[in-house]
Formats: sequence, C-alpha cells, structure tokens
Amino acid sequence: MHARGLALKRRWQQARRAAGLTTAQPNLVMSSAVQVCWEKFCNYWDVEPRFVPISEEHPSLDGHDLASYVDENTIGVVAIMGVTYTGVYEPVAAISAALDEIQERTGVSVPIHVDAASGG
Repeated sequence: MHARGLALKRRWQQARRAAGLTTAQPNLVMSSAVQVCWEKFCNYWDVEPRFVPISEEHPSLDGHDLASYVDENTIGVVAIMGVTYTGVYEPVAAISAALDEIQERTGVSVPIHVDAASGG
C-alpha cells in the first residue's frame, strides 16, 4: 500500500508544482473502516487522512457526501474491495460518479485507488 499511496502523492505533487502551486497539506480520502495500512501510510508519508464515516444508511464509502472531504489537496480516494469488518465491496462506479460531479463543479480531478483487499 505504501508504494501505491506514495505514487498518488508524487503524481499530485508533480501536477501541483507544474501549476506553480504549493504541495503542502496533501490528504487522502477513505472509509472509516479502511485497513490500518492506509492509516500507517498517511502517518509515515505526512498525508492527512480524511475518514468518511460509515453508518447504517451508508455502510461503506459509496460516494455520498464525498464533496465534503475532497479538495484541491486530495491525492486520491481509496475504495476497498472487501472491507475488513463486513466483506462489503465498495461501489467504485458510484464513487467515480461522485468524483466526476466534483470535477465538473470545481475542476479538481481526483484519482481512485481500488484496494483489492479480499476481492482482487
């Protein structure tokens, strides 16, 4: 995970530098049920983790309210294929659609990393 997360961070840094923008304060958006390796990545590589809470209504990261977590400093969104606690596959197409809407409104393009935890 660390190599994949670092690739997200480096691509974001390169794009920001090319645009003459700061590379301070990168963040990574993920479900609050994400595997601990992503929390470790954020800690080791100075990336702010932004956890989208899960609930009965939204038992996984599903794109709901994603605009509240994503901004120009977001290096990526992690979707999990096999959430540790439930085995649920997060709906990548719905997450992608939400990110497409965000990009249309703001111009911010955010990649998705699909973590094939138990579904790959």
